[in-house]
Amino acid sequence: MKDGKGFKLGKKEVEGKYFYAGATAFLVVAALMLFFFFIFKIDVIGGFAANLIKILRPILVGFVIAYLLMPIAKFLEKYTGHFFVEKCKLKKVGNKLARGISIALSIIFFIIVIGALIWLIAPQIVDSIVSLAKDLPQQIESAVAWLTGLFSENAYLESMASSLLEIGNDWVEQDMLGTVTSWAGQIATGVVKTAYFLWDFFIGLIVTIYILASRERFAAQFKKVLFAMLQAKTAKKIIYVIRKSNSVFSGFINGKLLDSAIIGVMCFIGVSLLGMPYTVLVSVIVGVTNVIPVFGPYIGAVPCTIIIFLTDPMKGLYFLLFIIALQAFDGNVLGPKILGDSTGLSPFWVVFTIVLGGGLFGVTGMIIGVPTFAVIYYLFSEWVTKRLKAKDLPVSTDAYINVTDGEGNPSEEKGTD
Repeated sequence: MKDGKGFKLGKKEVEGKYFYAGATAFLVVAALMLFFFFIFKIDVIGGFAANLIKILRPILVGFVIAYLLMPIAKFLEKYTGHFFVEKCKLKKVGNKLARGISIALSIIFFIIVIGALIWLIAPQIVDSIVSLAKDLPQQIESAVAWLTGLFSENAYLESMASSLLEIGNDWVEQDMLGTVTSWAGQIATGVVKTAYFLWDFFIGLIVTIYILASRERFAAQFKKVLFAMLQAKTAKKIIYVIRKSNSVFSGFINGKLLDSAIIGVMCFIGVSLLGMPYTVLVSVIVGVTNVIPVFGPYIGAVPCTIIIFLTDPMKGLYFLLFIIALQAFDGNVLGPKILGDSTGLSPFWVVFTIVLGGGLFGVTGMIIGVPTFAVIYYLFSEWVTKRLKAKDLPVSTDAYINVTDGEGNPSEEKGTD
């Protein structure tokens, strides 16, 4: 048997060629079978995945906590390491002491923050929800009377307001009030779920300690497997992608959490000074929903405005103006200072990603969709740049603005990619 260039192949080369051809055919068939299995058994796979996530929930909690505490642990280890290395005769012992103390301080800090939030906020949120469910019908009547008096001189506006209020009253009584009552019931009967959560949280803290203590070794073991399974070039590329992903995710998520916490505190101070009702509940809603990029502030502002408006219409208007000013400050001053250009995405792609991620995976997709797409966008941009350079074409986007279907290639011009 001869190869494509006319050279005669030996017996072993022929066997090897057939072996690789057979292996390739087998992998293609197996991939097709797996594809059709996923398509037709998506419900079974989804149920299996949900059950697996439920079983591994403590481990996943540990990974999430470790990921959030990693920057704090590294910071503490860096600044305590010098002290312990100088005090200890052996550098290795000093580094171990610095790592152990940095992990302990990080865990203690995390527990204190979570405990303080639960102790300070949870009771007030429960009281606010119960009070809201109790006073809602009377607040609706007061709002109806206020609007009716406001539009009493204009029959058309009065009729329109009455129609809108009837629709709103039906929605509040059937949906909102039912939801609030359901929340109150869930809070009252949530003892068992709380116990499960505390168990997962406890196991997660143990997993966190192991991950933070042996993070370099876990990373080395993962790299070892990559280099064993793949070519060195491919393994290095995967490691590079993971590092880039970690940089984008950590910068965006940690920055967004800090930004939302600051906005929640500022909202609490503002509504307290303005004498608004349900200050803690409103501030928590505004702070939590602010984690969602772009649409989060509006998602949180709408129900809060309705709640305050039903209590006092004028305060509802003042709150709306306050929240618009607060979000303008966040979007133009605070957010850019904390987040910077951590994603590298234009506003259009941010909105596109939030809509797509929210449609596919709900709130979780809206939060993690932006950094995920940012990594994909970055890698695709790198691939496009590499291909253009290989063809000796300009990489600047501005060079392609005036390109038509006529003759000639794009000309290199100054501009951004």
